[in-house]
Amino acid sequence: NGCTSNILAQGLNDPNPPTTPVITAGSAIVFCEGGSVDLTSSQGSGNTWSTAATTQTITVSTSGPITVVHTDANGCSATSVATDVVVNPLPIITFPALTDVCDYFAPITLSGATPAGGTYSGTGVTGTQFDPAAAGLGTHTITYSYTDAGTGCANTNTADIIVDECLSLTEQEHLGLNIFPNPTTNELNIVLSGEFN
Repeated sequence: NGCTSNILAQGLNDPNPPTTPVITAGSAIVFCEGGSVDLTSSQGSGNTWSTAATTQTITVSTSGPITVVHTDANGCSATSVATDVVVNPLPIITFPALTDVCDYFAPITLSGATPAGGTYSGTGVTGTQFDPAAAGLGTHTITYSYTDAGTGCANTNTADIIVDECLSLTEQEHLGLNIFPNPTTNELNIVLSGEFN
């Protein structure tokens, strides 16, 4: 007859809704490059992470939001709140090559490494000074360390310096012997006064 019945509205509730998983971080979720964090789902099984892993705990070493979906025995699913992992890059350090020195040279000032504000360390190093006599003959590795104030991330770079037993003119002058230039690589002048064998 074209008549319309009244409408009964009925709300439907799942008597056993899937449990929403909660992600717990084993350590800080903001860390420096080279580090990682373990993330664990509150559900022991039925986990599918946004990384495609299906274990209860995963290890993350890259930046990005991480979620986990829990699927119960009825095939119903619930998704966790995202955990944002932040990986800060390490500072890029440059340390120019160091010039060879003689063992009798006065302490030299170390400079040129960037970013500025780092610290030098190594045998014969005190502050920004390198003392050839204190270091001794041979090849020595000097380390430059820098920590980024904003992220707290630290990095290092190294450079080698050679301490050589160069001929010391001051030690020879009393013999009437003059050798120059010192140090030299191509030409050496020797001037003698008196009789020599």
